[in-house]
Amino acid sequence: MIHLAWYLAAVAVEKIQLEISFSKAVYFFLCHAFFSCFRATGNITIVTIIQEEIMPDVSRRKFIQTTSASAVLLFAGLNNEGVAAPSKAKEYKAVKIGNIKDLKTDEAVSFSYPDESSPCVLVKLGNEAIGGVGPGKNVVAFSALCTHMGCPVIYNKGRLVCKCHYSMFDVSRNGQSYQGLASQWIAQIVLRLDAVTGNIYAEGIEGLVYGRIGNLKLS
Repeated sequence: MIHLAWYLAAVAVEKIQLEISFSKAVYFFLCHAFFSCFRATGNITIVTIIQEEIMPDVSRRKFIQTTSASAVLLFAGLNNEGVAAPSKAKEYKAVKIGNIKDLKTDEAVSFSYPDESSPCVLVKLGNEAIGGVGPGKNVVAFSALCTHMGCPVIYNKGRLVCKCHYSMFDVSRNGQSYQGLASQWIAQIVLRLDAVTGNIYAEGIEGLVYGRIGNLKLS
């Protein structure tokens, strides 16, 4: 911690010497952090540098007042655990993607979710699968974009296969990658079955769709 503070202090001094423009509020806050750290450890040399070399025209009272205000602004967005409070996330919409009565074993159905630029595949397997819905818990859906380079994947006998570089994903096991260049599992679509009508709804995504910084955001 002490070595890090020394390094940051040296960087701050160098920035001033090179006359690089800083936000005064952020700069004051950093200086105050160094001041507090080294004063607590009894090292007055760095304190002297901060007070006399970096900011000779700022009174001690003004210095503390300004840096305290800067600290409040800097941490205003943190929660009680010191973690940045997340902004309100967009919610997935429920979208009907098919009916269980129309599905045939091992015949994939294409759809898009959560938007038209995100191709997906819905399939009824001959065995139970993780995340599967229906009486046999064998209806699953996945993104149709390979996690390696975003090439389209096709369903073939219990797996999704990328025709570009032959990565393969096990659709019975959460889309686990097990062959080829893809190291990340393919995103699985969260499904809900309406037991009365037989309609199947996409209601979310587990994992990250290729090429996005968030499943509800384009890159």
